[in-house]
Amino acid sequence: MRTNSTYIKVFFVISLILRPALLIFTILGCLVGTADRRGVLNFTYIHINREREIRTGICTSRPEMLPDGRIRLHEKWQWTDGDRSRGESVLIEVE
Repeated sequence: MRTNSTYIKVFFVISLILRPALLIFTILGCLVGTADRRGVLNFTYIHINREREIRTGICTSRPEMLPDGRIRLHEKWQWTDGDRSRGESVLIEVE
């Protein structure tokens, strides 16, 4: 059954440089989810981490518009594999 949600599908590659060791690694993955009328995102994700482990999880992200026009996401997430740990994160859009 189709709802009034917007469907979201995102493929991502995140490359990070950690100092001082200058360790470089890449995370490959995919997000698939929906956004409701308030812009709240509900999605599942899968990625391969730097240890070459496949990890899966779920997340709900509530957007907040900042005065300068950037977006801040308030996230509640849980791994759906391994120890099934959960947590909260805040992500802020980079200019």
